[in-house]
Amino acid sequence: MADDRFEGVYYGKECHAPDFEKCIARANMFGVKKFLFAAGHIEDAHTSYALSQKSDNFYATIGIHPCRALEPYLKALGEGKHTNADKLSMKKKQQLLGAYFEEIEKILASAEPGKFVAIGECGLDYDRYEYADKASQLMAFEPHF
Repeated sequence: MADDRFEGVYYGKECHAPDFEKCIARANMFGVKKFLFAAGHIEDAHTSYALSQKSDNFYATIGIHPCRALEPYLKALGEGKHTNADKLSMKKKQQLLGAYFEEIEKILASAEPGKFVAIGECGLDYDRYEYADKASQLMAFEPHF
């Protein structure tokens, strides 16, 4: 639900008015009472957490989706959605990844207890290297555990 599509944005283009509340209402009509808002990276986690604050039946996840394994390096390289992580030394990558997970720990520590209920998505997504290469996914995988 942290996805831009619920704000009416598809691939960077506004296509319709935000419909988050309508999606929740439709799900409620079919008996869905609790919701888990999955986050693929830290920015998503902030959005998912904010959504979880809207109801006692809303919860969130936090972590790095395998396809977002480059997120810890984007700011360091001054790049946007995609980056060439090979520009960074292994030591720098480890530092940035460590700082990223420290930020996750801070977010968890400051959050309302019981709102973040899972870490993840954890895994490896080797069929979509256009988002994150294998080495970056492997580096981000272990800290989740």
